Amino acid sequence: MGFADRLITTPMGKKIPRKAAKLEFLSQPSRDSVMGWIGYGVNESIEIEIYGESFDSSKITPGLNLSYNYLSPITDLAPGISFGVLDVTDQTREERGVYAAITFYFGNDGELNQNEPTILTLGGWSRNGGSFFFNAAFPFSEQFRLIGENDGDRLAAGLEFEPFEGASLKYLFVGGSPTVGFGLMKRF
Repeated sequence: MGFADRLITTPMGKKIPRKAAKLEFLSQPSRDSVMGWIGYGVNESIEIEIYGESFDSSKITPGLNLSYNYLSPITDLAPGISFGVLDVTDQTREERGVYAAITFYFGNDGELNQNEPTILTLGGWSRNGGSFFFNAAFPFSEQFRLIGENDGDRLAAGLEFEPFEGASLKYLFVGGSPTVGFGLMKRF
């Protein structure tokens, strides 16, 4: 589960797999805001992503994200480590930012969740005047998990459901506002 390089909006110490593409959207209908990402795993270390956002307008503001994955997480053995630049073009609301993220996978012994790790990411970025962020995922089963994050400015938490491999549906509260999202990933 959780095939992206981010849990909700904060980065993780992992990347989209090589020769795979992903599409993700998050929307807060009550605030008329939408965020979307289209990413591609270029090789074992590099990921490139086009980002778009629209806040209370019909205009979509584009951005470009790049990440370098130094090490992929190995459950109960080694953390994943990634570095990146968000909004290389410096066009989006949050502006350009650099980050470093370390992601840990912890194995589970439960009857329904032993195939899915508990995930914890710790990181820092230049956004919000320079701050720390964290995110975590707690699987109930292979299809359901509780996810949450703090980006240094606001909290986000909710549920993620994977109806089939490569697809995810999210129902979240981001900064107190109901948010829905979905994602699709395809390997080539």
